[in-house]
Amino acid sequence: MNLSLFIECIFVGIYCVFIYFSLVCLFSLVPLFSHVLLSNLWFMMLIVGFIKHLFGYLLGIHQSYCGCIHFKQSFPALFIECLIESFLFLLAGLALHILIKNKILLFFSIGVLLHATVEFIGGHALFCMSKCGQNSSPV
Repeated sequence: MNLSLFIECIFVGIYCVFIYFSLVCLFSLVPLFSHVLLSNLWFMMLIVGFIKHLFGYLLGIHQSYCGCIHFKQSFPALFIECLIESFLFLLAGLALHILIKNKILLFFSIGVLLHATVEFIGGHALFCMSKCGQNSSPV
C-alpha cells in the first residue's frame, strides 16, 4: 500500500466516523425515534454507507478524486450507487462487528477496509472511467 492510498483510507475512515456522529446527533433530536434508530447498528450502517456515497457526490469528492472536470452522473445512477455502497457497508460491518465492538472504531474500520478493498480490486479505476473517461484517480 502506497502512502497516498494509506492517507485516502484514513480520510475515508474519518469521513465515516463524522457521518456516524452527525447521524447520532440528528437522531437524538427526535426523542420518539432516537432509541430505535440509535440502537439499531445495522440500520445505522446502511444509512452511513448511503450518505457517504451521496455526500461524496454532492460535496465534489468524487469529481476531485477522479480528477475530472465533466463528471457524468444521473440521479437514478447515483441512487443505485448509494444503495450498492450502503449494502457493501453493511456487509463489511457484519464481518468487522465480530472483531470490533467500539462503534467509532467500527465505522472507521469499515470505511478504511472498503476503500482499500475497492482500490485493490480496481473498482475506483472503473468508477472514474465510467464517470469521466479517465483510467484512475490522479493521486
